[in-house]
Amino acid sequence: MIDIRFVKISKKLKCEVYNVFEDEKIIGRFYAYDNPFHNNNKYINPTTKTFKELNKKKYFDAIKKYFGKPLQLTCHFRYKKVIQIIKDLGFVLKRTTSICKYLKEDILNLEIEPVKFVLCSKGNKEYDEAIGLSYQHYLDTHVSVNAFTGTKEDFIKELPEDAICEFKDGSLVNTLFFDEWLDCICYFGSKDNNTFKPFLYSAIKYLFSRLEAIEIEVDSTDPLALEVESLFKEKYKDIDLTFIFK
Repeated sequence: MIDIRFVKISKKLKCEVYNVFEDEKIIGRFYAYDNPFHNNNKYINPTTKTFKELNKKKYFDAIKKYFGKPLQLTCHFRYKKVIQIIKDLGFVLKRTTSICKYLKEDILNLEIEPVKFVLCSKGNKEYDEAIGLSYQHYLDTHVSVNAFTGTKEDFIKELPEDAICEFKDGSLVNTLFFDEWLDCICYFGSKDNNTFKPFLYSAIKYLFSRLEAIEIEVDSTDPLALEVESLFKEKYKDIDLTFIFK
């Protein structure tokens, strides 16, 4: 029988700290936290010490039962030893996330027909339409890992104030948001994924007339974001791996 008790180590820590006891003997400690926007899983902080101490699957079975939900953790791809321990304990890789900053000279010279698009900003009708399309795409691309549990209003608060949209016959078909201060593009949306790449290529070429670089976070579960990588030369990427224990 494993008895798990909550121990608050410091008020400054954002994580909850738990000691794990087996037969009244402390055997290890782990750190956990919640994400109010993705609250179907309990997040575990993947410290090497935690997984060396809690080195049996039965401990994580008990932790999962204690919280009443799957466990989730994210680990940088360079932490090979920790990743192997995590896998051996029964955690399953569900998503890879790469972050890369591209310069204008990194874009490939592709034979893609230019697409007409419009710029829109927070407060206008086109921007509101873009919200709806990107919101649905966000829901669809996160459900397989940890579904979005916030509200649409929560989602809107995270959006940059500018978007690029493609309309066909008066109907929005493709969109992306961009932040000129942070040099990033994000929150994509499309009614037909097959039409997204030409739109994306035209939008990115335009953005390089305004931005010195473009940073993008790409989830392996997001087919639209993956199109970004196909438009650029291969570069070094920071990669995080998301694991789930069910």
